[in-house]
This record gives sequence, structure tokens and C-alpha cells, in this order.
Amino acid sequence: MKDVPGYRNSVMYWVGRELGLKQRRIEAKFDVDPRRLFEVWSGERYPASRDHAIRIFNLLFPKRPPKYGFEFHVPRYRRVNRKQLDLFHDDE
Repeated sequence: MKDVPGYRNSVMYWVGRELGLKQRRIEAKFDVDPRRLFEVWSGERYPASRDHAIRIFNLLFPKRPPKYGFEFHVPRYRRVNRKQLDLFHDDE
């Protein structure tokens, strides 16, 4: 399975995110599905990779502060248009 990240790749996803790389660039570099990135960044998959990435980042860039603070991704809630919900009511 090409788009399932390994532990090492997930560490690099975190480091790339902290370096300010765009999501599309990380996707292209690792040939990964964006849903897998968000699984890693939300802590669903390989949650320990975040702690490892913090250590790696601090070793590689000791004087550079992290851009996002290695915070987990929190998905935005989708807004529901109330008018569309009326389409599903059976008034008969």
C-alpha cells in the first residue's frame, strides 16, 4: 500500500510541517494521500511520532523555533445549510 505511511515517514511529515512546508509539497515529496497526513497530524496514526519529531527538530535546528508548536490538527467542523436539510423531510 503506497499511501500508508510508516513511522519514519510520519516523523518527517511532522518536521516538514514545522519547517513551514505546504501540505501539497509534503504530499508530493512522500507520494502520500492527504488523508494519511491528517491522520498522523491529528494523532490517530503513529501518535508517538510527534514526540520523536520534536526531538529530531530540536537536534537539527537548535536555534530555530517551531512554526506551529507541533500541535495536533483539529478538523474544522462543516457548516450545515439549514435550507438543504429541508430537502430530506417527507411532508407527505
